[in-house]
Amino acid sequence: MQQQYDQYTAEDHRVWQILFEEQLEQIPNWLVRNILRPSI
Repeated sequence: MQQQYDQYTAEDHRVWQILFEEQLEQIPNWLVRNILRPSI
């Protein structure tokens, strides 16, 4: 898949930023569930 990054609008960038930040917030929870305590 080829991305046309130069054609992204300011709104596109804003949406991707929000999605990225939401994923970053989930990393600690994911690590606990999947790496640190996998038997739970």
